[in-house]
Amino acid sequence: MPRMSSAGSQLDVSWADHWEDVRLWRVLHDLAPGFYVDVGAMDPSIDSVTKACYERGWRGIDVEPNPYYAERLREDRPLDVVAGVAAGTDRGRLSLNVVLDAEGGQTGLTTLEAGIAERHVAEGGRVEQVDVDVVPLAELMRDTPAGDPATFHFLKVDVEGHEASVLAGADLSHFRPLMVVVEARAPRRAEDVYEASEALLLEAGYGFAADDGLNRWYVRSEDAALAAVLAPEINPLVDGKPRRWWEQAREAELVARMEELDAAARDSADEADALRTEVGALRGEAADLRAELDLIHGSKSWRLTAPLRAAQKGIRRA
Repeated sequence: MPRMSSAGSQLDVSWADHWEDVRLWRVLHDLAPGFYVDVGAMDPSIDSVTKACYERGWRGIDVEPNPYYAERLREDRPLDVVAGVAAGTDRGRLSLNVVLDAEGGQTGLTTLEAGIAERHVAEGGRVEQVDVDVVPLAELMRDTPAGDPATFHFLKVDVEGHEASVLAGADLSHFRPLMVVVEARAPRRAEDVYEASEALLLEAGYGFAADDGLNRWYVRSEDAALAAVLAPEINPLVDGKPRRWWEQAREAELVARMEELDAAARDSADEADALRTEVGALRGEAADLRAELDLIHGSKSWRLTAPLRAAQKGIRRA
């Protein structure tokens, strides 16, 4: 079992939707960076279970069939492997239901389950369908660090109702992550849907460790003592600040900076207005002088004395 200590166990900020990275960090903070597999990775930052680990040196496979989010991951995670496919029991090709909000924005609710997609539409969402490849997770993990149980630290599965199919294709007798976190509730429902997933995990030699209200957590049977580390409720003052706290602090910082820049801009504008007034006065004076010269040049006396001025110029040249 990994050696545990309390030093450095707090995350600066939790990026995950339901504190998953905080709970993971209770175990991972004392380990050298290793490997993860994130099935249903979605965005590299928004509600990301793996962002905190990636920033601290962990690397992994991000499985995300939604083309929009797969591209976001490729751009933001150059050191991860991004698999733009769905994970399942067997190889094939299926229709993916990309669930959008009422305005057409991306959501984290994309699913292979047609019934779940229909429910989202009934509740005001929109669905676009795209055909995607389905690949067993064991195939995606082949020839990667996932084959080393000493450094394969966790597997996370959140695929909107398709979790058991992902686990069925994972070959957990060979690929044995230290921890497995699986979404256990139906999308946007207080309904347990973990029975099939849990049966597969128990059969593969994993024991139940915790239920955080959204996910179920499991550890390898040989590391069963970790359950006591994972199980306690989250305390943001001890475990790590939620992202919204960080966002609020950052917003306040940005607002203060914007106010500072606005004040500087007003001062500069006032100075510019003063300069423009001075320049305008000088231009007005120059125009008056020009008009006066024009009057002089157009006068009869100016024309009558022109020969005298010419003679004076000649004398000056001599």
